Amino acid sequence: MKKFSIARLLVFFVMIGFSLGANAQMPSPEQRYQKYLNLSSGCYERVFKGDEAERTVPASQIVAALDKSVCVIVSHAVIEGVLDFTPIGPTPPANTRRVVSPLQITDSELQGIKAGALGDAAQTLFADPVDFSGSEIKGDAEFVNVIFGSVVSFQGTDFSGMAALNGAHFEKGTNFSKAKFEQLTFLFGTHFDQDVTFAEAQFVSTVRLFNVEFKGSANFQDATFGSTIDLSNSLYASKANFANAHFTHGVTAKNIEFVGSVRFDSAQVDDTIDFSATRFNSSVSFNRATLSGARFFGVRFSQSADFTSVHFTTDTSFNSAIFGALTFFNSADFDQAVIFNNSIFVADALFVNAKFMGDADFGSVRFSANLGPDFSGAQFAKTLSLENTISAGALRLTWAQVKGKLNPETPQVLGLLEKSFTELRQGQDAITVCEAGAKLQKEQEIALIRCTLLGSTLGIVPKVPEALKNLGEKEKKDGKAASQKLAKQKSTSGNLIPLVVAVGVLGLLVLFIVKGGKL
Repeated sequence: MKKFSIARLLVFFVMIGFSLGANAQMPSPEQRYQKYLNLSSGCYERVFKGDEAERTVPASQIVAALDKSVCVIVSHAVIEGVLDFTPIGPTPPANTRRVVSPLQITDSELQGIKAGALGDAAQTLFADPVDFSGSEIKGDAEFVNVIFGSVVSFQGTDFSGMAALNGAHFEKGTNFSKAKFEQLTFLFGTHFDQDVTFAEAQFVSTVRLFNVEFKGSANFQDATFGSTIDLSNSLYASKANFANAHFTHGVTAKNIEFVGSVRFDSAQVDDTIDFSATRFNSSVSFNRATLSGARFFGVRFSQSADFTSVHFTTDTSFNSAIFGALTFFNSADFDQAVIFNNSIFVADALFVNAKFMGDADFGSVRFSANLGPDFSGAQFAKTLSLENTISAGALRLTWAQVKGKLNPETPQVLGLLEKSFTELRQGQDAITVCEAGAKLQKEQEIALIRCTLLGSTLGIVPKVPEALKNLGEKEKKDGKAASQKLAKQKSTSGNLIPLVVAVGVLGLLVLFIVKGGKL
């Protein structure tokens, strides 16, 4: 019995020894990263080719490495668990979680990221570069109020869940090019201190990009917005590029200040875009863009504004806009009504070859340039309103076509047109085609000039509308009668000459006879 007890006691101690040894060889998750430390780089590395059967990397190991200021390099891995940075202890006095080592997780799968959330008492700071290029974040990515103190790359990153970057502060260059945002995207209140690019990015759902400060250039070229987007109340302190961007739903862009140059060249807006009260302090170009429901109410264009070949597919408003420099609407197509009411053009305004298929309202517009607006080759299919319009120079209407109604037919409007016709007679070639409803209630001369505007220079035979063919018939008849009377008078005068000569000769003959053949 005694031997048995001693044997059992020995077995018990052996089992305890094995247990202690096993536990000594199994570090906690926070310590396992040491197994993958690369002594040459000093980083925690888990790099796979992508075809391995087992590519799992615990998220806790990554956070543990960063908490100990060890850089992380992970590629083609499957991150197990949410990458949660909140366990990193905040440091006083700013109560900030400081991540002071580079973080690189590329071409990998992540369940989610939690670096900062609304109501979070502490703030996360990434002091070194952060790179999630080519990775897929299947869950939510929470970076609320996070500070990125170095360069950041989300190039080609797929945000399958919600992307919350509101209040984040990017102090260095930031790259979101070719990223895909599949759910709600929150970027409001974000600060970009240097250049940021969203080139070719895809926003599938709603985007909140208001109250954003872009101190460097902002590049959204070729980006696609598949739902509504709000860009309002933001500051673009440098260049902004939305060239070739596609907006399939409504765009709210109110009260934005663009300090640098802006490009919307070849952009496409399928729904509506509202720039009300926005300020363009440098040049802006919408060249060849397609805009639906464009609203530029109260917009200020301080430098040149280029709307050349823009296609306005629905009703458009530039009501109360201020154009402070050269403005181009050459070859622009307005499919429906356009309103420029109460707008001011400080410099030259060019509408050469523009097409106004709906009503064109230029009422109470002020054209301040000495040359006046240029509507050469423009087509007005419906009502052209010039009520209370003021122009320092003549309206240039070379080869313009006014097929619709002129509104209103007041002395002010007629005087404006008369001024244009008078000043443009020298060396100009033009023809304006009028329809029946466009007859001017003024002198015949002005009405005919409107329909045959300067066409005689090249020997052009103008097309006079039926409604104007009978205009001034009385004057024509009176003129014809006067001409016939004058011709008759000339004819009568011509017939008296031989008679006078004959009488004179006869008188001389009588006198010769009376004096006996002596004169």
